[in-house]
Amino acid sequence: KRYGTMKKVSMLAIAKISNTSEIEEMRKVFESSDIDNDGKLSFFEFKDAMMKFNYTEKELQNMFTMLDIDGDNTIEYSEFIAATLQMGTRLSEDRIFESFRLFDTDNSGKISKKELKRVLGKDYSNDLVSRMIKEMDQDGDGKISYEEFLGTIRKENRKKTSQAFEKAPSYRFVFS
Repeated sequence: KRYGTMKKVSMLAIAKISNTSEIEEMRKVFESSDIDNDGKLSFFEFKDAMMKFNYTEKELQNMFTMLDIDGDNTIEYSEFIAATLQMGTRLSEDRIFESFRLFDTDNSGKISKKELKRVLGKDYSNDLVSRMIKEMDQDGDGKISYEEFLGTIRKENRKKTSQAFEKAPSYRFVFS
C-alpha cells in the first residue's frame, strides 16, 4: 500500500526540515544497507538488511513498496528518511506545522493549488496538483487547511489510494 501523493510529498518535506541529530542514526542504517554505494537501496539490498527480523517475502515486498515513494523500484535516501520518520516516531505537531508552512507560502492558513504548484515545480502537472489538493481537501473548498493536512499526515490506516497516485514525478522541490 502506498501513501497518497500529497502525503508522500508532505513526508519528504518533513524529512527535509528534520535536524541532523534526528536522522544521523537513520543515515548509518541506510549506508550500511547500500551495498553497492549507489545511494539507493534495491529490493535485494533492502531484503538482505531486513532478513534478521524474520519477515516473510510478502511482508518485505509490501514494506519496500511503501518506502519506494516515487515508484522507481529503489529506495532513495530521502525516501528512506521520510518513511522512517513516519513509521519510527510519532511526528510532533510542531514538525508537521513547519512542513505545512513550506507549502502555505502566503501564510493564509490554507494551501492553494497555485501555492502547491509553485513549491512542487514544473514536474507536477496541473491535473496532478489538483488531485493532490483533492486528496486532503475534506471540506471541498479547493484548498488544504492545516487541520486537513494534520489529519492526513497523522492518519495511520488510509484506504488504498487510486492508481492516479501510485506513481508521481520525481520529488524535487523549489525549496530544496
